[in-house]
Amino acid sequence: MPDRRGVFCLISLSMLALSGCNSHREENVTVQMCLRDDKGIRRLRDILQETAHSERMAFIDNTANFRRELALVSQTPNEKDMARWVIDYVVQMGDGMGVTAGNLGLSPHQVALGFTPGWHHRDEGFAQRLIAKLEREWKVIRTSPDQGALPLRDCA
Repeated sequence: MPDRRGVFCLISLSMLALSGCNSHREENVTVQMCLRDDKGIRRLRDILQETAHSERMAFIDNTANFRRELALVSQTPNEKDMARWVIDYVVQMGDGMGVTAGNLGLSPHQVALGFTPGWHHRDEGFAQRLIAKLEREWKVIRTSPDQGALPLRDCA
């Protein structure tokens, strides 16, 4: 059985990545959107896979592992329910630079994408290219760097 402290640390790190907090002086780019339904979740996954391929990056769907680990540490009915629908997608280069998409702490169809701080030094246009693709499908909201993603009122 996995160490619950290790699982909790993994979940905490994932939340921190999406929260907009960072120890660098650089601005952390985080956006959020409402995907409306399960079809939107699948479309987001497709867009991220296509982006990874076209940008010569890796696409990682860590959803199954994340759900399993979250289920291990879930104690309340709400936490156990969240473990059934939470998503965790990553698009990254070999050095870890890229973007993470997830909905931990948000509604099932709301997703936040957090871009690695410092990414713009590597490829200034990556975030803009990906955000432009997302804007063709959904209303994309850029979050405040000091606040991170917050639940959207009309997103179930």
